[in-house]
Amino acid sequence: MHTKIQNNHITLEATTLGAELQSIQCGGTEYLWQGDAAYWTGRAPVLFPVIGGVRNNQILIAGKPYPMQKHGFARKSEFTLIAQTQNSLTYSLKSNESSQKSYPFDFELQIQYKIAGKQIENRYLIYNHDAKPMPFFIGGHPAFRCPLFEGETFEDYRIEFEQPETAACPLLQKDTLINTGLRTEILQSTTTLPLSHALFQQDALIFDRLKSRGVKLINRRGKGVSMRFHGFDYFGLWTAPNHAPYLCLEPWTGINTTTDEDDHFEQKRGVQFVDPGQSQTLAFYIEIL
Repeated sequence: MHTKIQNNHITLEATTLGAELQSIQCGGTEYLWQGDAAYWTGRAPVLFPVIGGVRNNQILIAGKPYPMQKHGFARKSEFTLIAQTQNSLTYSLKSNESSQKSYPFDFELQIQYKIAGKQIENRYLIYNHDAKPMPFFIGGHPAFRCPLFEGETFEDYRIEFEQPETAACPLLQKDTLINTGLRTEILQSTTTLPLSHALFQQDALIFDRLKSRGVKLINRRGKGVSMRFHGFDYFGLWTAPNHAPYLCLEPWTGINTTTDEDDHFEQKRGVQFVDPGQSQTLAFYIEIL
């Protein structure tokens, strides 16, 4: 089921399948990638309870093996729209027989979208209704049209970081594991990353040591989107390697399984826990520029 909300600046649409954003329109321009099987059919999936791939599509929880697909199951699950106002949508996914087969916890994941001016708040609320601490990862994967306007190219755009960065991204292997010991230098004391499709021939750029918690995806006139992602320790940039006309800005609490860690879910890099009967909230913000 698709639902729209709007104010004087933004019209936002989301769907109960994955609680995924479907459209962000402002001033007659569509900013969100609309999906295309020639490149990638996704638009803005929510990643939970894992980020990226895990070794052999399997995790260990309390020493017991469980199957786990790349980016988790939330993005392919049917949520319930539990609240709607003029400026917000709130979706809920509760643990069920299917989720228990790969994630043996009594959880509820609420995803809330709220618009104010030209800003969109993406809020995640993770509830633990279980009697034991619950490990989890969560992240966003929104794709933005790039280029946005007729006559532009992908190379007319750049990423602007809020602080000067020196960053070397770890290698993402063909088995989806990350080798943090093998890195490619992407940034050297700069705030600017000019975009080119060559950057993504080896898959995503994964930043695990950024100082910045804000970026902009903008063209030469400064038009585009910005994102603020305090509370997320990792950040990814991705587009399909076949010259796809979009770019994903991805705030994450964790990353794929790395080659120097085992399969115990509770011990993965960046893992967070919700205590029994408690909840945790994370949010990131998108603004149209």
